[in-house]
Amino acid sequence: MAVTQRQPSTERSPALLAVALVSAGAIGLEISFIRLFSASLGHDLAGMVISLALLGVGAAGSVLAIAGGRATERSDTLLFAAAAGFAVSAIICSVWGLSWDILPEAFAWQPLRLVKLGFLYVLLAVPFFFSGGVIGLTLATYKRYPGAIYSADLVGAGIGGGGALAAAYWLDPGHGILVASAAGFAAAAVFSTRNPKRWVPLSMAGLMVVCILVILALPSWRPSPHYSDYRDLGRALTAPDSEIAYEAWDPLGLITAVRSPSFPIRFAPGLSMNCQDPIPEQVGLYLNEGAHGAVTSAAEIPGFVRCLPTAAPFRLRPQARVLVLDNAGGLPVLEALAGGASQVDAVEPLSRLREALTTELAGASGNLYARPEVTLLPGTARAYVEQTDQTYDVIRVSFRGPAGPELSVGEDFLRTREGVAAMLSRLAPNGIVCFSRPMEALPSAGVRLIPLVADALEAHGLPEGTAAKDCLAIFRGPFTLTMLASTSPFTFEELMILRGFMDQQGLDPVWLPNMIPAEANLRNVLEQPLFYEAAESLLGPDREEYIDDYPYDLIPPTDNRPYFASVFRWGSAGELYAERMRGSMGLLQWTYLLLPITLVQAVAAGLLFIIAPLFIARRIAPEEETRLEPGPAARFTLYFIALGLGYMILEIIAIKRLTLFMGGPVQTTAAVLGPFLVFSGVGAGWAQRWVEHSAKRIRKVLAIAILVAAISAFVLFFMAARLPMWAGLPVLAKAGIVAAVVAPLAVCLGFPFPLGLALVSRRNPRWSAWAFGVNGCASVAGPLCAQLLAVEAGFGAAALLGFVLYPLAWFCLRAEKTERKRKRRSSGSSRRR
Repeated sequence: MAVTQRQPSTERSPALLAVALVSAGAIGLEISFIRLFSASLGHDLAGMVISLALLGVGAAGSVLAIAGGRATERSDTLLFAAAAGFAVSAIICSVWGLSWDILPEAFAWQPLRLVKLGFLYVLLAVPFFFSGGVIGLTLATYKRYPGAIYSADLVGAGIGGGGALAAAYWLDPGHGILVASAAGFAAAAVFSTRNPKRWVPLSMAGLMVVCILVILALPSWRPSPHYSDYRDLGRALTAPDSEIAYEAWDPLGLITAVRSPSFPIRFAPGLSMNCQDPIPEQVGLYLNEGAHGAVTSAAEIPGFVRCLPTAAPFRLRPQARVLVLDNAGGLPVLEALAGGASQVDAVEPLSRLREALTTELAGASGNLYARPEVTLLPGTARAYVEQTDQTYDVIRVSFRGPAGPELSVGEDFLRTREGVAAMLSRLAPNGIVCFSRPMEALPSAGVRLIPLVADALEAHGLPEGTAAKDCLAIFRGPFTLTMLASTSPFTFEELMILRGFMDQQGLDPVWLPNMIPAEANLRNVLEQPLFYEAAESLLGPDREEYIDDYPYDLIPPTDNRPYFASVFRWGSAGELYAERMRGSMGLLQWTYLLLPITLVQAVAAGLLFIIAPLFIARRIAPEEETRLEPGPAARFTLYFIALGLGYMILEIIAIKRLTLFMGGPVQTTAAVLGPFLVFSGVGAGWAQRWVEHSAKRIRKVLAIAILVAAISAFVLFFMAARLPMWAGLPVLAKAGIVAAVVAPLAVCLGFPFPLGLALVSRRNPRWSAWAFGVNGCASVAGPLCAQLLAVEAGFGAAALLGFVLYPLAWFCLRAEKTERKRKRRSSGSSRRR
């Protein structure tokens, strides 16, 4: 095989720098979009929007595949235009997209809103179309260096992603978009250095400086989310005289505090209708436009907190040492103090809110956190109960976590068997864990709590002759369900105290160890005592049978499948939909159903972008002898689809699996995403040395890389289950451990793409850009597949599928070898004849 002269490194070095800049800007833009649209659309849907926006990469690959040599002949001009297009469209599309009022909750009764959402997908795809164009055209222009280009792409993305997530602690996402745009202008300046008109690169550099100066000099000018009148925050702001008292971006979302003098804000979940005490002035707290809690004026402890159902454990444990795992602005702390608590430790995962409660909002809380008996702690709830050696008389748990309103597909490591077991281990003798959550029309997540806590109690160990049902007390009001769990059985005197509390507050028992069925449905009357019937079955010998027959998923979640709020069961969907005219549509979990719906849309769009170029290219250039025939086209298509899906699934599952060790989703994403991409880039660069070798050698290298990746993946997921024992280490030390565990797998996963790209380029150089687009389109479905598999089958099953896709890709190349041998034998037989 003739070897063409290697292009001088000076020709491709500026291109590699520009690719790294565009990749860094693109991943930074994606993270900023996720944060911005989380605030306006909700976390689940925002992730889907960004995933589908990556279709722009596939579109760019398709366009370049059709354009072929016409694009590479004008590569200098087009690369500059694509980089500048990314920079400009990043700002324009974000400002325009954020002005759209889309209400996901209305999709059930207004399906046409999905069309509007589809237009938003297209809009968000535009900047990624330009960034994909930069990378794809660079691959086509410097086709002998796919490893180096892919390495620059991944290293740039890794640095940009890690930087964007680290900057989330001090830079809001609107300014993050400007930083991404500045990276695009810098790349355009690099591409235009060969332009004879010197004002072109200077103007691009000037626009980059303008973006940075806007961040520094005009902090109030930035793209911001649109406040929907249909969400909690938007409704609060429609009240006369309402005003924003505090607003700040936390890595976990947008925190907003609202004061409303004319129409006072009232936050008192489950407050008894018999309560005579007034609610003092409150400042409403909102996270990502969803109600998160309230700061209550507490110059004196208000009496109304004694009328909340979660005040019950303080009737049983006076002078308690209390741990609050859902601060909600301080209401649980006031509740504990009103109950006579001697010490209250409150965990607050939102760093900006934690600062505000002791500074800007300290006056609104009556300097609650300056009290000597109150301590405000950083970190997540699960991380704290895993690491602390303190014990408590009462642990207070609510179901409004750091992500705002409960999400059906959001990981929740606190409400798992292991999480509840960790809480039980932090109880003092005769201590109580108090759970509280909103009521549902049809018992679902509320009754799922019963087998979860019962399993954890049984695993923890109970006194001889004691069953889990003897250690539980459950009661309900019109709006909330409350559970008390102890590691020792409740005494007759304690049960009498609880009955007196329920009589006083107008609550109904759902389960008490010595209750009779007639007690279950007296005050807040239901047509049928569904909650009592569920508790009786779930705490009796028929637990497994009841769980199997129930219309919702009641199987207790684990750390391998930590989705407490995801109770959707496919077998019940048809039955609920058939009863839609009787109001059953509200019983379907639409936030979860949007995930498979979006996956179907993503796959359909991906197939369009992948298959269309194959047919279009054959029609517009039928005379090309080097075009891809149907057999090789199918095999290479499957090869790059497998790589895109497998890489994204493994990356996403690694992030989810290591969250427990790092202590929170933001820290974990920063610790995993950067090293994963950077080390994959190192692997791609290392693979460059084999690009010009024979196909046989390339297949051998791929086989070795996949084998080492299998061993590395096993070590990674084996270690992930054991790393939490070191969760008390400093964040930087934990990030170093994560990087060391991730590195071997990531390096191996960097090999297959550039080596496959080298093989497809030998068949037809124009298809290198197409292969990049195929990989990008498959990557769109990867996160959605990972999320669906994790919810339905757990992290282990999702990781296994992600890895199995790599041997499948290798067999595609093996089939290519087999077909070539068959053709050679066939041609030899023809010549002999």
